[in-house]
Amino acid sequence: MKRRDFIAIGVAGGLLASCKSLGLPGAGGINQSKHDLEVWWSEGYYPEETDAIETIFANWQRLTGNKINLSFFSENELAAKASSAIDGGPTPDLLYGYGINDTVVPVLSYNNQLVALDEVVKPIQGDLLPGVIDGVTYLNKQTKIKSIYGIPISQHSVNLHYWKDLVEEGFGDNDQTKKIPNEWKAFWDFWHASQKSLRQKGYDEIYGIALPMSNLARDTSYIFEFFLEAHNAKILTPSGKLNVEDPVTRQKIISAMNDYTSNYKDKYVSPKATSWADADNNINFLSSLSVMTANPTLSIPGSQLSDEIAYFERLGSLPWPNKLDGSPMQSFISVKQAIVFNSSNVAKAKDLLAYVLKTENLSRYVEGSQGRFLPTTKSIMAMPFWHNAKDVHIATAVQNLKSSKIPGWILNPAYSEVISKNIWGKAIEAVATDSLSTEKAVDGAITEIRTIFAGWN
Repeated sequence: MKRRDFIAIGVAGGLLASCKSLGLPGAGGINQSKHDLEVWWSEGYYPEETDAIETIFANWQRLTGNKINLSFFSENELAAKASSAIDGGPTPDLLYGYGINDTVVPVLSYNNQLVALDEVVKPIQGDLLPGVIDGVTYLNKQTKIKSIYGIPISQHSVNLHYWKDLVEEGFGDNDQTKKIPNEWKAFWDFWHASQKSLRQKGYDEIYGIALPMSNLARDTSYIFEFFLEAHNAKILTPSGKLNVEDPVTRQKIISAMNDYTSNYKDKYVSPKATSWADADNNINFLSSLSVMTANPTLSIPGSQLSDEIAYFERLGSLPWPNKLDGSPMQSFISVKQAIVFNSSNVAKAKDLLAYVLKTENLSRYVEGSQGRFLPTTKSIMAMPFWHNAKDVHIATAVQNLKSSKIPGWILNPAYSEVISKNIWGKAIEAVATDSLSTEKAVDGAITEIRTIFAGWN
């Protein structure tokens, strides 16, 4: 964890500086002053992200005369701290985390532990991109209504990447074979054929696909959501009611599970995929040990920014293929958001977040992510940074968001527990390792999901 305690420097122009400390007594902390605004924030993946938020916060302090105690945490640290708040653990006044919107915020909102932020977001609602407002609107069991409990900072979905040179190496000059299909089954068959072609040329360690098959990786569930959508397996109704009792839905889940795990069982995915954590499919792919992969955010292209040949020439990004019925794939949108806890500093926290949402500030921060996350507003999305004609990765990620659906954790907060317990990941790992048949794994997952929902009800 890193702490930034901002203090004003008494010089002409009221400039501010950031004073770094080690969190020793008197150098910051939750109880330093009841008047200070305590902020916990995800450490940026890039220095530009951290620099941008420090500058924005420093400018707000200069304008308002308020003081911020800013602590940076890793993504996992912050997710753990946010989760502990559900059971009464310590909380800041304001928190922003990359990995809390699908598992923690729905629960905190439902439990009435957060402050509604409608008055902060509504002024910019007309500028928000489609689906964003849904991604920050949650049910409160006490009020029995949905309100905005998150400030939409950025967004992403799951993206598809591949190595152009590996495809070309496998298929040679056969242009027809190199054309990647947009039909669901043909799309996955293409990567199987790519592996076969490479194996014929002696590339025995390269697999066609890098899909996680492990309970350790949350990515497993995120990617599997697209297979469920491809098979039109609707786990929840539009009103958020659990739909797994329907035998037709059960069969569609089984088909989606067979579809996903067959890539592993037919040896088109590394045998190590059943023990992968979230970073391992990235590592496998970036080591050129697989031809294509699916991954949340644009972290894979982002890791290649310093190598223009790799970023612009070797690496490709693709939209998701059409569903089995031929209709366009609907992506779920994951909105990265800031939340406010009940405290004596609610007014200050809201004022700071309204300042962050100003286009000139929010654009600076989101651009600092180097395209890893996408903007949430039309104004920022229209800026030149997001329209580089050479950058297929950002363009494709934007395209993936154009046909979207409301994710399960928004339709019903109980589904956040399905995600946090990685119910689908456990079932997939059991099928891939032959611990259970697909039917038994799916029935076990359905039983767990029904138990979770019954507990929430």
